[in-house]
Amino acid sequence: MVCMALSHRINQTRSDQCSQLLAEKFYIYWGLALRSLGEHVLDHTRRGDTVIAGII
Repeated sequence: MVCMALSHRINQTRSDQCSQLLAEKFYIYWGLALRSLGEHVLDHTRRGDTVIAGII
């Protein structure tokens, strides 16, 4: 939910240079978090896609 709120806010202020830098960092860290979650789930339950889709 927090990621969705931040993403919405960043997209609303995309014309600002500072917002563009923030958006780049946000998407990098968001991707890292999803990748880490996916690896963790896959290692433990082998149902990663279903769980990640449910979380998102």
